[in-house]
Amino acid sequence: MPSSTRVWLSRISQTGIVIVGMFGGFIGRISPPDEIAHLWSGLASLISGAAFGLVLLGARGNPNSKYSRYWYRRSGFFVCVGLLLLFFYYWEYNANTIVYGGKRIVVGATYTAKAQEYVNQSPNLSREQVLLDFEGKVEEVWTPKSLANGRTLLIVIYSAFVFSIVFGLVFLAEGLHRSDSS
Repeated sequence: MPSSTRVWLSRISQTGIVIVGMFGGFIGRISPPDEIAHLWSGLASLISGAAFGLVLLGARGNPNSKYSRYWYRRSGFFVCVGLLLLFFYYWEYNANTIVYGGKRIVVGATYTAKAQEYVNQSPNLSREQVLLDFEGKVEEVWTPKSLANGRTLLIVIYSAFVFSIVFGLVFLAEGLHRSDSS
C-alpha cells in the first residue's frame, strides 16, 4: 500500500475515532441518568475532541517511526485506565441508581431523618420500595448532599472513562501512522 494511502487511512481512522467518541451511541446509553449529567457527558466528549487536536499538533514535530512505541505505550496505558474506569463506573452506577417508574434515577447514600425513621421501622425494605412509599419524592428520601455526591461521582468517573478511551484510541491511531511513515 502506498505511503500516501496509509497516511490518508490513518487520518480518516483518527477522525472516525473522534466522531465516535463525541457522538457514539454506546457512550450515550451508559451516561449518568440525569439531565445535568448529560451536559457533563457532552463536555467530556468535547474535551476529548480538543485533546485529539492537541495530540495531532504535538505529533507533527516527530514523524519518525522510532516514535511509534511512544504512541503505543500511551495508547495501552489510556485504554487500560479507560477499561478500569468502565468497570468502576458500572459498579458505582448500580450502587447509585435505581429504576423507578420505568426510568433510572440517581439516589443517595444517606437517608433524610424522616426516611431513616421509616426505614428503621421496616428494615427489610429495598431502596425502590422506600422511594415508592414516599411517592417518588427523591428529595424526601435522601439528603441533598448525598444526592449531589452520587451524581458527581457518576459524572466524574464517566467523563474520565470517555476521555481515557478516546485518548487511547487516538494514540493508537497515531502510533499506526508513525509506524507507516518510516
